[in-house]
Amino acid sequence: QDYLAPVIFIAAMAAAYGAEEAWDWLRRRLRTRQVVLAAAVGLWGLVGVWGVIVGDDVSRRGDTTLRDIAVARLEAAPDGALIETSDDADTFGLWYAQVVLGVRPDVTIVDVRGAAPVIGPGAR
Repeated sequence: QDYLAPVIFIAAMAAAYGAEEAWDWLRRRLRTRQVVLAAAVGLWGLVGVWGVIVGDDVSRRGDTTLRDIAVARLEAAPDGALIETSDDADTFGLWYAQVVLGVRPDVTIVDVRGAAPVIGPGAR
């Protein structure tokens, strides 16, 4: 998923800079307790920097795009329509709009992969 990209990027940077080499360097120069403390402070520092720099980019708080698309798709369907979906983003968005928001309960939603139940009046 796109929201994991910054986490993957940070992990790649840590690997590229040689986390193992940094750990050995710290261990040679500091006592064991100091090494653990330095590593913990460093890791929490990275998490803090990540939160400040890219935290807002990966937050989905307030993002209603999928809900709006699902509501629009349900409202555009004719009476008693059958909507077939083939991926989770469509399926769960439509189910949420129909079951939770109460939009177009007359429409039947079917996941064509057959891995999920049928929701709507056409369900058996």
